[in-house]
Amino acid sequence: MSGARDRDGAPRPAESDAYRRPTALERAAGVVGGMLGAGPLRNAARAAYRAAMELRTGGRGLECVLPGGERVRVLPAFRYVTWNPAEVDAFRAALKPGDHAVDVGANVGCYTLLFARWVGEAGRVLALEPAPDAFDGLVRHIALNGAGSIVKTLDVAASDRSGAARMAADGFHGTNRLLGAEGAASTERTLEVRTTTLDELCEREGLSPALVKVDVEGAELAVLRGATETIRRMGARLSLFVEMHPAEWRAADVSAEDVRAELAGMGLRAVPLRDVPDPWALEGECMRLLPA
Repeated sequence: MSGARDRDGAPRPAESDAYRRPTALERAAGVVGGMLGAGPLRNAARAAYRAAMELRTGGRGLECVLPGGERVRVLPAFRYVTWNPAEVDAFRAALKPGDHAVDVGANVGCYTLLFARWVGEAGRVLALEPAPDAFDGLVRHIALNGAGSIVKTLDVAASDRSGAARMAADGFHGTNRLLGAEGAASTERTLEVRTTTLDELCEREGLSPALVKVDVEGAELAVLRGATETIRRMGARLSLFVEMHPAEWRAADVSAEDVRAELAGMGLRAVPLRDVPDPWALEGECMRLLPA
């Protein structure tokens, strides 16, 4: 996918793949859903479809097979999940058996499950997800994929301080975000969540992470501010990946130049994972942060 922006200047979404073919039932549901439109009939049809999908999969979920041979089972309710190919390749290369990894903003666990597979029983994965619906999906997917002995889940948000914050909650669709001075839109549901810092977590849990992945829908800098000691301590042993969200920065009147300047102040520089014309024009793709 090109790194160009849309005509209105908005960042384009990053490339992703579900690594599975939709079932016949899914294709049929898509056709029927388009015919029904919104309303009670559509809601009833959706409920019946979900029940049929659960019955069809026998509680074992839908199998996704990634290019490296990794197999991940996804519950039908979360069948929308995808992986970014460049991110998968970069994360796989950064982890080995026995490593520690931290997934900040794990959502329903797409990458958490891959981390668990790559570090194995000798490794540890810490997954943070403060949104209740997404956290429920995360816990269920870890159990479904037999990763409970490797992964520890925490329903907290990483930030630059411990305490509490307001979050705009959008179920489990990956757009939950902590609210800053801009507040929430009038149509958004908000809730209070606990916050902590990565430095506090790593010290308390005894973690020396080989990989940290951050996906926090615009609050990237706050997470990094709360991880300065971990970044310093791990040095070149840490592979630090941060998913960038230019659309959220724009809403808070923050530019990519502002983000680059603050990263430089932290002694970091952002390097894209793939060759695109403008990596700062992609919404929701990780960059690797390296010493400046």
